[in-house]
Amino acid sequence: MASVNLQVTALCKPDDQFQSMKKVWEACTEALLDVPDEVYEYFGEEGPGDDDMMAEDVELTEFSENMVDGWQINLSELPENAEILQIRVHY
Repeated sequence: MASVNLQVTALCKPDDQFQSMKKVWEACTEALLDVPDEVYEYFGEEGPGDDDMMAEDVELTEFSENMVDGWQINLSELPENAEILQIRVHY
């Protein structure tokens, strides 16, 4: 049986820090300069992307009860500015 890996990401409205970091990233890449470490660590190697949404990983917790296995998300731990949950299934 193939294993399945689930990844949940909250797409959030950008905050001021995101906007500032994105401006630095774009200015550096346009000028063919190295992105500062702090900005690189903020976005990771993929960068800020083309859309204006922040992506934050969401923790999944496994559960098993009454012969049912599954995953759950604690909604109280989602970022306040989350608008969309992306659920990716990796085989």
